[in-house]
Amino acid sequence: MRLAAVLGACAAAACAAEPSTIVLENPQALSVDCATAPADLAARVWVSGYDEPVALSYDPASNTTSGSVDIASGTVRMLTIDWYRPMGRSDGVELVLAQARGELALVGGVQPTAEFAIDSAAIADTSCLDMRFDSFDGAGTVDLDGAIVPLCDLDDSCSGGDPATCTNLIETCSGGDPLDRTVEP
Repeated sequence: MRLAAVLGACAAAACAAEPSTIVLENPQALSVDCATAPADLAARVWVSGYDEPVALSYDPASNTTSGSVDIASGTVRMLTIDWYRPMGRSDGVELVLAQARGELALVGGVQPTAEFAIDSAAIADTSCLDMRFDSFDGAGTVDLDGAIVPLCDLDDSCSGGDPATCTNLIETCSGGDPLDRTVEP
């Protein structure tokens, strides 16, 4: 199954006042594995070449994530969508539950919109990247209070184990504590 998102792409000098939109299905694991999604669940999109992410709206009732973003044309952009729980840390590390990545080619003339399709298989909960310091390539690990850990497994409980049973998403959905490797589901 392919999930489609429509993103606006406009040259910096020619941006219309109309917002660009993203609409896509939520990760299947959130609607299948979680009886109730966390109340504080949020979504955002990182766009390569931009320092800050753009907030998206997570709607469990309609099983969609949506929002608007303006992206300058003229290059290929890497888009990274995070579904996460805010932790309020001064270093900006969040509890990322799932992530989708893909490229959007904004070349060959300015167009008011461009289509971005995400294959459902591209939504991962085991191999997330930290986009805070590199919105194109990201980093596979984060420094969490002096421990270098994978972003999608902040308590590093999957180390040497089966990632299908111990990621942030699985631990959150099954009532475990994704920040304490001694409190597993």
